[in-house]
Amino acid sequence: MGCQHHCVPTLSGPTCYCNSSFQLAEDGKSCKDFDECTIYGTCSQTCTNHDGSYICSCVEGYLLQPDHKSCKAKNEPVERPPILLIANSQNIMATYLNGGPVSNISPTSTKQTTAMDFNYIEDTVCWVHVGDSSSQTILKCAKIPNLKGFVEERTINISLSLHHVEQMAIDWLTGNFYFVDDIDDRIFVCNKNGVTCVTLLDLELYNPKGIALDPTMGKVFFTDYGQIPKVERCDMDGQNRTKLVDTKIVFPHGITLDLVNRLVYWADAYLDYIEVVDYEGKNRHTIIQGILIEHLYGLTVFENYLYATNSDNANTQQKTSVIRVNRFNSSDFQVVTRVDKGGALHIYHQRRQPKVRSHACETDQFGKPGGCSDICLLGNSHKTRTCRCRSGFSLGSDGKSCKSELHAVSQSVLWLGDN
Repeated sequence: MGCQHHCVPTLSGPTCYCNSSFQLAEDGKSCKDFDECTIYGTCSQTCTNHDGSYICSCVEGYLLQPDHKSCKAKNEPVERPPILLIANSQNIMATYLNGGPVSNISPTSTKQTTAMDFNYIEDTVCWVHVGDSSSQTILKCAKIPNLKGFVEERTINISLSLHHVEQMAIDWLTGNFYFVDDIDDRIFVCNKNGVTCVTLLDLELYNPKGIALDPTMGKVFFTDYGQIPKVERCDMDGQNRTKLVDTKIVFPHGITLDLVNRLVYWADAYLDYIEVVDYEGKNRHTIIQGILIEHLYGLTVFENYLYATNSDNANTQQKTSVIRVNRFNSSDFQVVTRVDKGGALHIYHQRRQPKVRSHACETDQFGKPGGCSDICLLGNSHKTRTCRCRSGFSLGSDGKSCKSELHAVSQSVLWLGDN
């Protein structure tokens, strides 16, 4: 019959088949290489296809494991292992990835906190402390130097109300805070001292929930489960907004990014699944679905695992399970720990916030980020930036300085009067 590899008799006659890592070509006889790298999860990180085989490798900062597929993050220094930060109704607690307590870190007291993030390079964790009123809801930050407990707790006075903030994310390159307000239906961003805040998006947002950043690529990803549930992406300055997912989606909540492979994971709290697409919204894939992951809230990813807070409605005490699932093999599933009404969770490790040599919002010789008077936002990469002005001010012709709109109006009135 002329088969290139093998021939097997079947009821309908002889049929050709190929060795593993090859597939039958269109002529039904010859064999061509099968690209294993097109299959999700073939390698944890980098996959290089070869004729009849493939090789997995890891990016800088990770080590290939004995399975020749998985990548493990290096701890630098070695005494700084990854830890899980979990926000819940009473405190922010720290555990090891197996759920064991970090002995040096006593939980820091909070109130009704669902929004929390960290800035690894500054050894800082920040969270929204929810008060009884708008004025009592504040942003707090604390240091956790060398994983030795929460110290130097301080309040950052944010110029906009945080009372309806559902989630937050810190741009670790600039220090800017991104906030999701699900009552006023907007995403806004504040500079690191909280003085200048500007609206990033407020159109066609109906119930925004989760947010995740990739400042090295200049991207914001967010979920919205209003009248048109969706996962979206925009640049760090709010430009180039793009829908990634708007089908088979009802209550998208938690969202997290694989920064190495440029993948977006999100959890749907109604359809009870975790799914993934790439940064372009393509190659959608279900990681896990079903009763094990009902009502997922927070979501993060590290190495081969996804971690999530799972509000257990069957439990009258409103306990939350913190679960861990292998994103390449969903049968590898376990409950790591349980907390009171958990919210956001993050893996505190340097590989979750990769550094760059320099970025467009570095401070100039006058101490102004990116040369901007008020706030510098990264653009569509870490090498571009946009200056924005606080409310009541407009950007000058130089694209950096901010002028009072009232002053500009009075100047134009004076000019008209002279004429």
